[in-house]
Amino acid sequence: MAVYSPSSTVVTVMRTELIKGFQQLKTKRMNIPLRRWKEFGRKLDYILEEVQNIQDGNESVVQQHIGGGLYLTMSSTHPFMQFRQFYRSKEGDLRPGSRGFRLTFEELSELNVHLSAFNKLIPKLNTIRMCYENPGHNELRCMECYVK
Repeated sequence: MAVYSPSSTVVTVMRTELIKGFQQLKTKRMNIPLRRWKEFGRKLDYILEEVQNIQDGNESVVQQHIGGGLYLTMSSTHPFMQFRQFYRSKEGDLRPGSRGFRLTFEELSELNVHLSAFNKLIPKLNTIRMCYENPGHNELRCMECYVK
């Protein structure tokens, strides 16, 4: 489920799951800034194609950058998509951080069904200009494009 408040600058994605061995629900959530939510929407068709490839039994590893240190990741070995915060190690390698959130492929498909209607409720999305749309954009100096 995705939640947005008109006074907010983030979309909150939430997922409720049953904790194994307990009769208790746990809600996980992640706040995604509007600029990164827009980039997620732009890349969603590609992500859904890769989901279909994985469900068809093909090998696939996907890592899509959606801004700052936030990436969408999935692979054929795990039946879900993750929003994961990455960081650069001291050696300069890109590594997954502890902040993250996952959606099953079914939940991702459900989100896709409602995404365009949901995005119409966020008028700010139409005014957001992506960093790479600006003239003179330098990917290595951009805080949205280059993970520090």
